[in-house]
Amino acid sequence: VAYETEQSRAQLAILQADLAAFEREHGMSSNLFYERFVAGQMDDRMDYVEWASLFQMARNLKERLRVLGSMQ
Repeated sequence: VAYETEQSRAQLAILQADLAAFEREHGMSSNLFYERFVAGQMDDRMDYVEWASLFQMARNLKERLRVLGSMQ
């Protein structure tokens, strides 16, 4: 469990850095972007699709870390 937690944290840190770059580039938080993207208020440009995918991956890793934390 400790190894999985460590690996997930490392992956999350990388994803958060990538998300921060998108936030700086587009001038909005990832949360706001994702809400708008899911609601169809953003177009399907490739960088938006990538941003949405990174957001989903980060959200999944946070959930994984929550579950792993409850196992310790």
